[in-house]
Amino acid sequence: MTHNHSLLPGHVIAHCSGVLGSEILAPLREQGGLVASIHPLRAFRAHHVQINAFKDCDCVVEGDPDAVLTLTTLFTQMGAHVIPISASKKATYHAAAVMASNYMVTLASCAIALFHEAGLSEAQAQNITKDLMQSSLTHIREAAHINQALTGPLSRGDLNTVTLHLEAIQSESVNALYRAAGLATLPLTSLDESMRIALKNRFKLSSD
Repeated sequence: MTHNHSLLPGHVIAHCSGVLGSEILAPLREQGGLVASIHPLRAFRAHHVQINAFKDCDCVVEGDPDAVLTLTTLFTQMGAHVIPISASKKATYHAAAVMASNYMVTLASCAIALFHEAGLSEAQAQNITKDLMQSSLTHIREAAHINQALTGPLSRGDLNTVTLHLEAIQSESVNALYRAAGLATLPLTSLDESMRIALKNRFKLSSD
């Protein structure tokens, strides 16, 4: 694009990468271009999307002020909610997006595999997983604070159940994921310090 002679001063050039900042387009500034990045926080499976796909879609933007203003106006007109961000924070932001979106699929896959291992049919495993995840999403949406959406053995400090789970999960990678998720969940509980320590030690003991 740096050799594109049709680029005129004031033209806006933007990319839609979630992790990279607008500085990768910096050479275009030398030709008078205004650079920015805008990342839609929505999972698009097709290479071509309809304009109404951006309705109520959160889009994170950063870059040259005039480019940001232009993109904010354009995407707002398409129904999007535009959120400014610092370019230096994009990698952290994108990691959060991946955890909230892509890794939900990973968790679903692991749950389905365990249900299947427990004797449920593929259809039963998929339906139960979808219903449980949808229920949790509803709790998250309705909760004033994320920790209020937490249910299950960790929320009540059920060390025995956690131990039985860890003994039952034979897959090394799924067992490791269960432990990592458990450790990350402990700060969301209202358990006393002694119970948190006991659970934390149990998760770590399983990795030794």
